[in-house]
Amino acid sequence: MQGEFLEQTIRSVLLQGYPNLEYLILDGGSTDGSRAILEKYSPWLAGWRCEKDSGQSAALNEGWVQGTGDVFAWINSDDWYQPGAFAAVAPLFRGPEFANWVGGPVDDCGRDGAFRKRHPAWPTPLDAALGYHDFGYYQPGMFWSRKLVEKVGPLDVNLHLCFDLEFWVRSLKAGFELRPVDTPIACFRQHPRSKTSSQLEEVILESREIFRRHSGRLSDADRRKSAKWLREYSADLVMQIVYRHLLHARRRAAVSWLLRELPTMIQLQPRRLLLGALWRVLVTGRPPAWIP
Repeated sequence: MQGEFLEQTIRSVLLQGYPNLEYLILDGGSTDGSRAILEKYSPWLAGWRCEKDSGQSAALNEGWVQGTGDVFAWINSDDWYQPGAFAAVAPLFRGPEFANWVGGPVDDCGRDGAFRKRHPAWPTPLDAALGYHDFGYYQPGMFWSRKLVEKVGPLDVNLHLCFDLEFWVRSLKAGFELRPVDTPIACFRQHPRSKTSSQLEEVILESREIFRRHSGRLSDADRRKSAKWLREYSADLVMQIVYRHLLHARRRAAVSWLLRELPTMIQLQPRRLLLGALWRVLVTGRPPAWIP
């Protein structure tokens, strides 16, 4: 867990004022002070543990098995819900226009919580989801019905970073569609120690595995289009990986990634920028200024 952020996450859930909340916290044995925080808030939790487990996706499956409610969600320990989030979402899970999958805007924030960018939610078709293109799915802002979870099945415990994408893809294949709301739902904290930021290599590998696993449902034309989008997405991540290797004086690793991913890198546009970036990395060992 991220002990320094955990209390804000917990309070963002409890202070929603939702009258029928069942809040479980499953920690993989953190040694960053998380246990003391969990003990402090234990009177308001439906359950908690702090012990070694088999990873995040397995822990989330454990929580969903224990949960007795009709609506499921999860929030990571460095993210938090915005005020009024549950009140905006809950009505959509009852009544004549019942939804099985609801999502709302998620704000990117810095380590200090300062706002950076808002990501609105919208339904994203299977080809775009597999290609990370024109994406409207952001995990902290999502909620699912028990019906959907039981039909789609548990999260894939063999995936450690992109298990949420794989779950969304299976939801789409099962005929479910996201119902978007306009109310801001959650905040995603961007910082160097977050899983997504620190393990981009595994994000690339897992996203490719998910594409191989599920793209057979697409037509030949949509599969080619989705594959192109995924290469473009991967190319952007490769440049970030190269940049980070260079920041830590790992020039050999940076060059290795560039050469290994050369077929992917040609997706960067315009290509003259790619050629300039390759030259600068190989000759000077420094990234170009335009790399994020």
